[in-house]
Amino acid sequence: MWEEMVLRYSKEGDTILDPMSGIGTTLIAALMGRNVICVELEQHFVDPMRRSWEKMRQMPMLGFEMGSVVIIRGDARCLP
Repeated sequence: MWEEMVLRYSKEGDTILDPMSGIGTTLIAALMGRNVICVELEQHFVDPMRRSWEKMRQMPMLGFEMGSVVIIRGDARCLP
């Protein structure tokens, strides 16, 4: 379902901000050519998200350029 939302509401090269990323489901958008900024307050979510991204980036999706990813540990209420 998330894949369809990304494809329907964004295009390659767009940037997607997920201000409360949790475990990082939005990272899948980077495999579909979108740039992704994930912000998460809780360190116990940030660490697994970073590990997941390291694995995911080794398996690009056919037909898409890899987007960039920024993972920030921070408070969504105080974004710069």
